[in-house]
Amino acid sequence: MPETLQNFQVKPSASLNRPRRAHAWHERLVSGLGHLRLAGLRFFWAGLLGRRCSFGKDVRIYECVKLAVESGGNLQLGRSVALQQGVVIAVKSGARVEIQDEGYIGEYTVIASHASITIGSGVLIGPHCSVVDYNHSFRDKLRRMDPAQVESHPVVIGENAWIGAGCRILAGVHIGEGSVIGAGAVVTHDIPAFAIAVGSPAKILKYRE
Repeated sequence: MPETLQNFQVKPSASLNRPRRAHAWHERLVSGLGHLRLAGLRFFWAGLLGRRCSFGKDVRIYECVKLAVESGGNLQLGRSVALQQGVVIAVKSGARVEIQDEGYIGEYTVIASHASITIGSGVLIGPHCSVVDYNHSFRDKLRRMDPAQVESHPVVIGENAWIGAGCRILAGVHIGEGSVIGAGAVVTHDIPAFAIAVGSPAKILKYRE
């Protein structure tokens, strides 16, 4: 593992419904971090916490969540954010991911940033989604595909938006406040506030009343 990369990963307990009392060493490890609730989980690695991350009050992190923040990257989780089972958040050096208050990220969703991703307060993101702010460069047909060659553009999801299961949010997209993105949609362009969009690529079906 590169020295510049820190991983935060929680491991499953027997049940999410029966939180267990932490062992004494674990209590010492998380002393001063009482606002961070690992829902029903027994172990975590706190190496990520510090200058690279800030967690608001009552953040909930479920089993098998992975947070990978390179040196120079920044991750911010607001108050009462929930990261469900299997969520992956990857932040490259110089990039920033912010999930504002009461954001909900569904199971096995991937959020990956080379630039900036902002998810507004009260946003619901369903399971198996991806939110990325970069794409591989492929304009030159004579150039070998190189995973290190990317083009990145900020992504913004406005507050109280709902992103259905299996959606793909691509680089440079701005999804407006209160909008609804139907399950399985691929969002390649901006969606205005309170719009309902579906399909691949996503098209506006109607507006919320």
